[in-house]
Amino acid sequence: MLEKDYNKLNTIIKKRFESIAIALLVLCSLASCQKTPLGVVGDQGISSAGVGQVKIVARVGEQSIDKDYLTSYLSTRPLPAYSQVTAKTVEKRLEELITGEVLYKEAFRIGLDRRPEIRLQIQQILAQNLLEEKVNKPVRERKITDRELQACYNEHIDEFRRPAQVRLADTFISVAPAAASGQRKQKKELAEKVLAEVLAHKDERLGFGKRILKYSDTPEKYPKGNTGFFDIQGKPVGLDPSLAREAFKLEKVGQVYDHIIKTADGYHIIMLAGRREALHIPFERVKEQLRRRIYRERIALAQNEYIESLKQKCRIKINQDVFDGLVREQEAKAEAVEVGRKGSFPAFPNDANVPPREPRGPR
Repeated sequence: MLEKDYNKLNTIIKKRFESIAIALLVLCSLASCQKTPLGVVGDQGISSAGVGQVKIVARVGEQSIDKDYLTSYLSTRPLPAYSQVTAKTVEKRLEELITGEVLYKEAFRIGLDRRPEIRLQIQQILAQNLLEEKVNKPVRERKITDRELQACYNEHIDEFRRPAQVRLADTFISVAPAAASGQRKQKKELAEKVLAEVLAHKDERLGFGKRILKYSDTPEKYPKGNTGFFDIQGKPVGLDPSLAREAFKLEKVGQVYDHIIKTADGYHIIMLAGRREALHIPFERVKEQLRRRIYRERIALAQNEYIESLKQKCRIKINQDVFDGLVREQEAKAEAVEVGRKGSFPAFPNDANVPPREPRGPR
C-alpha cells in the first residue's frame, strides 16, 4: 500500500516538474525572440508550428534571415522552371539576400539614408505602400454597381457619342466691330497678304506656324491659333458657324483654305490641323473602362482626404522668409532662360499631322 502511494506521488511530482520546465522554456524563447523588418529576426527564432522549431536560415552580423523571408524572396526571384532545384540554386538566392543586407547595413552606417535624394526615395516608397494599404485597397474592395457605371457613362456622354469634328490652325486678323471702312480695308489687305505668303510657303516646314506668330491676333476662344476640335456648328469651342462650315470643306490634314474667311470679329486664314469621325460607343463596350475610371477618381479623392487627415495631426509650419527667398532665386533663373525668347509655335496634338515645333532656347 505504501509503495503504491509512493509511486503515485512520484508520478504527480514528475508531471508538474515537466510542465514547469516547458513553461520556462517557452518564456525564455519568447524573451529572446526579436522581430525586425523584412523577415530579418534575432538569433533565437520560434516557428509558428511549435516550440523548438528553428526558422533561422542565415546570420548577417547581429541579424538573421528567417525561412519565411527567404521563401517570400523566392516568390519574387523564382528559380528557373526548366532547371532542377538544388541546394546550390537556392543558396544563390540566399547569397543575394545576404549581399543585400550587407550593403543595406553599410549604407546606413555611412549615412546614405540622410542624403536628401535618397531620403526622398525612401519616403516615396513608404508613402506609396502606406496609401496602397490604407486607401487604395479598401476603395477597390467596394464593388461598383451597373447603375453607377451607367451614371458615369451619361455624365461623360460626349466622350462616347459625338458628331464629326475638325481642328484648325488659324491666323486671325482682328477687326473691331466699330472700325471705320478704311481700317477694315487695311485689315483685309493684310489678311490677303498673309494668305499669299502661306500659300507661297505651304511646303515649308512650320510655315503656317511662323505666320501665326508673325501676324495673328489672339482670339478670345482659343490661344495661339489652335482652335481645338469642333463640330460643323462650331461647338463646343463656340466658333462662328460660317467659319466652322468652311472648315469642314477642307479634306486633307495640312490643307490650307484658298481664300480668307470673314466673320464678325475679323478675317481668318485657316489650315486643317486634325479631323475626327463621328463616334458612337455603346455602354456595354466601355463598362470596364468606366469601372477603372471610377476607381481612379475614388482613390484620388480618398487619398487626398487621408493625407489631409494626417496633416491635421501634424504641426506644420512654413518659414515664409526662407520660402520667399527661394522663390525669388527660381524666378531669377527662369528669367535668365527666357532672355531672347519670343513667343512659341501653337501646340497641336500628335494626330494633327503638323510638323513638330523646333526647340527654342536662349539665343
